[in-house]
Amino acid sequence: MKTISKLFDIEAKIPTYIPSGVHINHGPFLTWLVRTSHPKCVVTLNDHTGYAHFAICETVRDCSLPTECYLFRSTSEIPEGDEPSEDFLAEHGKYVGTSHVDTYSHEAPWEGFEDGSIDVLYISGTPYKSNHSFQFSNWERKLSGSAVVVFHDCTKSQSQYSAILRGAAARYIHINTKSYNGLSVSFQGSNSPEKLRLLQKHLSNSIFAEVILSLFQSWGSQTESAGLLHKKDAKNNLLLKDNLRIRRKISETDESLKFRREDFDDLKRENYALRVDLANERLHPTKSLVNKYMSIILFFLSGQKALFGKKRLEKFKISAKKRNPNRSLYGLSSVPKKLEKPAKINNEKGRPSSDPLTGGASSAYRELTIDPPIITNKTKLSFCIKVDVSFEIRIDSEEGRIADALSTSLKKLGHTVRIDFDDQRYLTEDSEYDAIIVLRGLSGYTPNADTLSIMWNITHPEQVSYEEYALFDIPLVASRSYAALLSFILERPIFPLLHCVESSKISGRDELDYEEGGNHAHQGFSERTTADAFDQPDENGRIVQVDHTLAMKDFGFIAKAAFDTIGCGKVLATDQLPALDALLGSDNYYAKGQTPLSVRNWTEGRAASLHRAMASYIDDNHSFTARAEEISGMVKGVLRGLSPAITVQPNFGAATPRRRVGVLLQRGSAWWTTSAYIRLIAPLTTDYAYETAGIDLVALDGVDDPRLNSCDICIVQRIAVAQVEDAERLIKNLQDQNTPLYVDNDDAFGLHDARRKADQSLKLLMSAAKEVWFSTPTLAKVYVDVAAGKSRVRKNNLDPRFWRNYGKEPRTKFTKTGPIRFVYMGSATHHEDLASVMPAFQRLAQDYPGQFELTLVGITSDPPEVDWLKILNPRKNQGGYPAFVRFITRDRGFDVGIAPLVPTQFNAAKSDIKFLDYSAMGLLSVVADNPAYRDCIDAGLAIGCASDEQAWYDTLSQIIENRFAFAEMRTRAHRDLWQNRSTLTDPDPLADLLK
Repeated sequence: MKTISKLFDIEAKIPTYIPSGVHINHGPFLTWLVRTSHPKCVVTLNDHTGYAHFAICETVRDCSLPTECYLFRSTSEIPEGDEPSEDFLAEHGKYVGTSHVDTYSHEAPWEGFEDGSIDVLYISGTPYKSNHSFQFSNWERKLSGSAVVVFHDCTKSQSQYSAILRGAAARYIHINTKSYNGLSVSFQGSNSPEKLRLLQKHLSNSIFAEVILSLFQSWGSQTESAGLLHKKDAKNNLLLKDNLRIRRKISETDESLKFRREDFDDLKRENYALRVDLANERLHPTKSLVNKYMSIILFFLSGQKALFGKKRLEKFKISAKKRNPNRSLYGLSSVPKKLEKPAKINNEKGRPSSDPLTGGASSAYRELTIDPPIITNKTKLSFCIKVDVSFEIRIDSEEGRIADALSTSLKKLGHTVRIDFDDQRYLTEDSEYDAIIVLRGLSGYTPNADTLSIMWNITHPEQVSYEEYALFDIPLVASRSYAALLSFILERPIFPLLHCVESSKISGRDELDYEEGGNHAHQGFSERTTADAFDQPDENGRIVQVDHTLAMKDFGFIAKAAFDTIGCGKVLATDQLPALDALLGSDNYYAKGQTPLSVRNWTEGRAASLHRAMASYIDDNHSFTARAEEISGMVKGVLRGLSPAITVQPNFGAATPRRRVGVLLQRGSAWWTTSAYIRLIAPLTTDYAYETAGIDLVALDGVDDPRLNSCDICIVQRIAVAQVEDAERLIKNLQDQNTPLYVDNDDAFGLHDARRKADQSLKLLMSAAKEVWFSTPTLAKVYVDVAAGKSRVRKNNLDPRFWRNYGKEPRTKFTKTGPIRFVYMGSATHHEDLASVMPAFQRLAQDYPGQFELTLVGITSDPPEVDWLKILNPRKNQGGYPAFVRFITRDRGFDVGIAPLVPTQFNAAKSDIKFLDYSAMGLLSVVADNPAYRDCIDAGLAIGCASDEQAWYDTLSQIIENRFAFAEMRTRAHRDLWQNRSTLTDPDPLADLLK
């Protein structure tokens, strides 16, 4: 029996994801199987609810295994119109990089896998009956020497499974557990892990087999009990929500009747006024005409500032308004004209100045006024809140609850508020209100250009286009660091406004009553808590776990549930985020990953007074009352002709020392250059840089910008200072102020004939800099004479805030049929590089007609006219680098990205940025075999080609003939990018180098 105890010394856990209507007893066995075998690749077939697939993914995550999990759902077995549920998609989103889900009809999914690469194959239900995609012999050759095949639901398809198993009986051993609704497990080969070999051995012994099967039965019974409990909890929650919904509906009905009575009274008053006006017209037919023209005359006089005093001008306005109340007069309208976009131009180059500092206004926006100016001292405003949820389910959604709470808080301040739900959003006229507030989640809204508009982006920032932010007069985002980044992208102020909590919830210290996708709040202890978090549940229910999605962590969004937890005086257990460290203090909440002992010490060592103090801080600074005051204050200021401004709320934790970093960035024709975003703007606006390092980034408008005098650090990017005399003046100014200078460069400008003069200025700045950053070692050697002893190589990385669509990762697999789609993208300076590979593509067109196409994005202004060549360029006003990334990462269907480089000294100093771009898009990279791409070629992440026609022809023809031979490289490059070349996970963040 010792060997049996050794066999099961690895714990089997009950999966946390339990969908309805499926058999779940076999879940613990799957978790034990993964923990035992440590597979590298798992394939699940026909598991439509995802129960088995996500049980495996959860185990992979808990054990930190480098396992790839694939789920294939056949369209022939899925009922028409049966899309994945919200719970399915939410669970899939937890395992980004591990979980891969796909559907297909008549394709052969096994062709995407190399022979001998699959360690676990799980097949659920009838094996696809008439679907020709299921050929077990095809899957069988993909299995590794230590593979395990699991057939579930055998009792419903015994004839199909028996046919399969007979063909493999000589090589497989089978166990059948009817308590699992028919589970057959087959082990292949002699390379199985020790515990699997022990399982095979003991199953052949009747006594041991009985003990093992009884253990399996026990696991199944426990899982079944957990499933019943889960169903009861779900049913109870549903009943509670129905009760709340009914009570709210009754309340809304009463309120609706009240509004209808008020509307009826208003109509009666309007009807009476019209009858009076009609009677006056009959008695005095010329009176209205006289009043109209007298109003025009008085309005004209009110603008004659040279002739009359201020009081007299004001009297003219008031008299003009009295004579014609329907006239919207200069300075008297209660509805402001749309804010001017772009900002007032106040520099000689004709571009708006920008100072995106902590979401604050630039110099241009500090002078921004509404034209004509609005002069009104209204204290009671009218708001319309737009939210994309239906009225019936508003209480069940985070956006709906926020709309209700914000409306209540604004009404308490004396304002009138209407909420437009779902389809109602476009049925009411925006111009009827002083301002509209759009709560932006998954769905957007286009505001009326004549009404003051506010957008509060509370979730899913990656789904909001930059153009949409620009439509609103006052854009707000629930992240301080992302507000700083957006301010640079749009070159206008974007304001941070964090999530908050209802004051009623705080004052009552209520229990948390919801569980929303991405912002899960869990009372006490649950299986969803980090595996090593607690030994025992918190009996007092003081500890609440809050989950953040990967997008929320990357964009610095703190979940609303975190504010609710602290506001209720409870202990917050959540992901460690720089934004939370800054807001609360890193010692004032439990971050996942701590040991059980440290957690106990943490909770026992904190006095109740601390939690009361934190709850009071939330009530004072992050309640809906505080948010309503902030929003209404901004609107009142704009109505008085002031620029939008927001009050920066203090942190509960120790204040982070702030450092103003002035950057002189190189511009392209209209926007900051791509390298400015990649190397400076993105790294210095991450959540770590903003919240932990305290970086406030200031875009300087030339070396004489007066804001430079208040900067602690200055950075010059590339040849942003192109004149030697400007460089000399900048150096003297910085030396007089004892301000350190850093220089960042990613190109060998001295080797480019058109840039030699600018390179002289660059070298002068390098010689005076405290440190010089280069993108490659080769480039650092080019400038070794002026940067010796102070150079540092900083590789280019990509920022997922630009590139990732967290809800839909890019396709990294080749399609079975159809042409191979090549793409070559870059600036319009690569004409020679394109010419070097065109002969190879011309040969391919002759030898493989119709089997490929090449798309150029930028590259050249004079492309050849051939049928296999396509041109894809963004609109000229599309925007800079961030907008281009959004444009190119739409589902374009590309397969292979190419990056040829003519072998020159200038090109040798370039970086591997195109390889990074293609990897982010999920493409296979074929690159020039030169120093720029040497590392990715040696790592087996890209294919290198010598700079000759034959080498490119041979490589590209191999891809056309045997695309699936390169599938694994394509997938691995995409995965490696976000593991090792992400701006957000840089082990040496740029912010730490600024001293």
